[in-house]
Amino acid sequence: KLIEIKAGEQQKRSYIYIKDEGIGIPKKDINRVMEPFYTGENGRIFGESTGMGLYITNEVCKKLNHELEIQSNEEEGTKITIYFN
Repeated sequence: KLIEIKAGEQQKRSYIYIKDEGIGIPKKDINRVMEPFYTGENGRIFGESTGMGLYITNEVCKKLNHELEIQSNEEEGTKITIYFN
């Protein structure tokens, strides 16, 4: 499966995103994936998930005054974008 990494500028804001073509995040889990230790339905399937990756990433972004955005569709993949302020 393809993983795409892109950096650019949009409306005078720099960004970077990582996009995959994986299984995606179920809608019922999307609002909770940045909570510490929350693995969601898919995370419980794969034993190596800790539920800390997006939590730590989001905390670092907040400390640096950056914005993290998640877009995901089941069976299509997930796109994580960080906007730098």
